[in-house]
Amino acid sequence: MSITARSAAPEDYPAICELMRDDLGVSYLDIPAAMKRFERIAADPDWRVFVADDGGRVVGFISVEWREHLHHRDGPYTEIMALAVANDARRSGAGSKLVAKAEEWSHQRGATTVTLHSRLNREGAHLFYETQGYEKCAYFFRKVLIL
Repeated sequence: MSITARSAAPEDYPAICELMRDDLGVSYLDIPAAMKRFERIAADPDWRVFVADDGGRVVGFISVEWREHLHHRDGPYTEIMALAVANDARRSGAGSKLVAKAEEWSHQRGATTVTLHSRLNREGAHLFYETQGYEKCAYFFRKVLIL
């Protein structure tokens, strides 16, 4: 495997959708709607999507968003919104290269930190993030509103 990390292109979007389904369990994904979201995100300077490319095959992706809030004491930051790697590309360095690419973009934008949320049942992902230098520092709460 000779994996490189690069910016996502429109032709990568179907593979990204498959990774969201297979690795992240996004079974409800509407591909045409997702393609429109990708187009909007690609045009937004505060978002980036990068892919791990293994000889022309997309084996992973990461999406990262620029954030700035009044209450964030460390200044502007970025948040990793999603990271997925194909099962057969795990432990190949794809995830590490994607995180490094997201961190490089974040640093170039002037972010002081990178944050992320990870579901409780993704223990393997938690261990991966810790090996990348991330630390657990908060709880995440949500409430589903039925309208």
